[in-house]
Parts: sequence; C-alpha cells; structure tokens
Amino acid sequence: MSVNPRGKGFQVDVKLSGVRHRPFFETEAKAKAWEADARHADKMGRPLPEATNSTVQGGGRIETLGDLFDEVTKTRWSAKNAKASSFLVRNGKLFTDFLGRARLITSIKSADFYSYVDHCRSLGNENATINRKVSAGRTMMRVAVQREIIPGVPYCEKFRESAGSVNYFEFGEEDPILTHLKHRGLDQLYDLVIFLVDTGARIEEALTVDWKTIHGGRLRLENRKNGSFGVIPLTKRATLALERRRIHSTNVDRPFGDFKYKWAVAQLTKVYEHLGGRYLDVTQPLHVFRHSCASRLAIAGIDANRIKEWMDHSSLLVTQRYVKLSPKNLEIGADALDRMTTPKTKLKLVKQGGKRA
Repeated sequence: MSVNPRGKGFQVDVKLSGVRHRPFFETEAKAKAWEADARHADKMGRPLPEATNSTVQGGGRIETLGDLFDEVTKTRWSAKNAKASSFLVRNGKLFTDFLGRARLITSIKSADFYSYVDHCRSLGNENATINRKVSAGRTMMRVAVQREIIPGVPYCEKFRESAGSVNYFEFGEEDPILTHLKHRGLDQLYDLVIFLVDTGARIEEALTVDWKTIHGGRLRLENRKNGSFGVIPLTKRATLALERRRIHSTNVDRPFGDFKYKWAVAQLTKVYEHLGGRYLDVTQPLHVFRHSCASRLAIAGIDANRIKEWMDHSSLLVTQRYVKLSPKNLEIGADALDRMTTPKTKLKLVKQGGKRA
C-alpha cells in the first residue's frame, strides 16, 4: 500500500518519474488525496502539489478541488440562468479536471493557474476564451476564501482581449453560403442561417424556439442568457424561413428542434472550405451570424442601446465588442465633415469705374 499509518498520522510512499516521495499527513484522507493529485500532476507533466499537513478546516469537509467544484456548482452556478450556468459549470470542470479533483485546495498556487493558461493556449484558445476559463477557477478560489480554507485567491492576470472577432459577414456575404446550401439540398440549414443572421439569436436560443413564442411577425425569446426576455421583429425572409420550417420540420413544437448542433457546424465548415477566401477565416461557423446581425444593425444606424436590447447583451461594453463597422461605412463620416467644412462662397469686391460693386 502506498499510504500507511505512521505515528499520529499517515505517510505516502510513492515513486513518480523515478523519484520516491514520502510526505506525511495528519489524516489518511489527506494522504490519499495528495497521492491521487500527485499521480495526476505527474501524468499531466505539472509540478507535484505541495505536501502539507496544515490544511485549514474552516470549510468543513471541503478539502479538495473536486469538493470545491461540487459545492460551487450547487450553491452558485446552479442558481443562475440555465444557459449561463452550463458554461460556468463547463469551465469550472475544465479547470478542476486539469488540476485534478483530488488536489488539496491549500496547495493550489499562482503557478498552477499559469500552467492552466499554457494548457489553454496549447489548445488554440485566445485571450478572451482563456479569461473566461480562468475566471471559473477564480470564482472557486473566492468561495474557498469565504469558507476560510485559504487566505487569498492565487494571482493570475487578466489577459488583454481584442476588440472583438473580425468574423462577420457584410450585407449579402451570406448569399454564396445560402446558394451552396440550396445546391446541396440542405434546405433546413438554409432556413436556420437566415433565421440566425436576421434575428441575431444565439444558436442555443434558435434550437429551442417554440412555435408558441412566434406571433404577429415577432419572436419572443424567453429566459435568455442574461436572465431576461426579448421581443425581436422578424424580417420578411426570416418569416418565410419559419413558414417553410412549419411545413417541413419533423419536430411539431419547434421549428429547429430536429437539428443537431455538431451536424450543423460540420456542414457549414464544409461550405466555408468550398467557398474559400474570406470564408476560410471563419472560426465560429454558427456564431458568426450573430456577430453579423449586430454589425448590420450598427451599419444601418441603429443606436447602441437598441442593439444592446436586441442582442441581449449584459452591458454596452459587450455591445461594443460585437458591433463592427466596415471601413467603407465610415465614408459617411467623411461626407459629414465635408459638409461642415466646405468654405462658403465669398462676395468679391470688384472695382467698376473706380467704385466698388
């Protein structure tokens, strides 16, 4: 056995990467937790956790990162809006799985956070995604501080995010996509693309839209990500798309209830690869249509407050990240400046017969 009683405590005796470790702990549970976490760290190529027998017990039975994740999920994240909760739980689980569920909370240091950041970068995550993933870990650590398990949250900087993704389609740039979908007989995906780009709905909102929420040329989206609801007027082509779905959808309650997310992403990715050019730069095959809707609203002159309400953003700051203006649309600014600065015609004084006219 690798954990054995020694005096008034328990000792781990384990060999990792050719090196024998024999840390001592006050309880068998802590010894086994350290061993499990050490084996996980060795497998992941991370430094071994600090061996300490001075775990603060202010958090009751919450000693490991797995305990903490379960507690935060139950008391914090499950109380939030269901859609937001799923992302928080997912990011918390990713953080927990990387460091190890058996990892003692008191052994987690700033270096562990930066190791996680390096791991995220190896997956191709950009700063915005990394910040959200790390934020879940910070939230868990703050709960540990409140429970007096640790004195403070390990430091990890917030990385600078770009102004927003450049992946959005200008007016008409979705036409080749629609043509290709039509040519391949993917009429259901054709209708979904139109719906997404003309409503700005999130894909999870689109897939759960109920026929009962569509009435009088308006779409009512309930229980949105930020805990609110919104009413969005439907464009003519979005209305036609929904009418086609009412006829052909195999789900009697939802126009897009028969869709599979991964299937839709795979099909659109093939389309982008076929079209080439700018379409190859699309990194979010479905979310790009939400970006496009916000951008088009801005280009059409809709003010930021209305865009915020339409898109269900948590703040105007978020709206600014979504709103993209094509450079050619800034030409109206130059036109306005020209109108303001065009010199007025001046009356010239001309001498006629020695007199001024």
